[in-house]
Amino acid sequence: MISYEEALLIARSNKEGIDNCTEYEDCYLFGATKDNGKIGPGPIAVYKADGRIAPMIEFVMNEHGKKIKEFDI
Repeated sequence: MISYEEALLIARSNKEGIDNCTEYEDCYLFGATKDNGKIGPGPIAVYKADGRIAPMIEFVMNEHGKKIKEFDI
């Protein structure tokens, strides 16, 4: 199991401009406000179990448990 801080480091090493997060039971979904309304790469998920990352398309195709909270970074 990885911590939020570890997940944020993983996300920032794979995506620029991350400034918000939505925490789910099994992952963190990191996004960048500058990407809102754009077609193309969107938020990325970092799974709590192993730190694996997934693009938004994979995230929406799977179940992630209850949403815990949304916050700005």
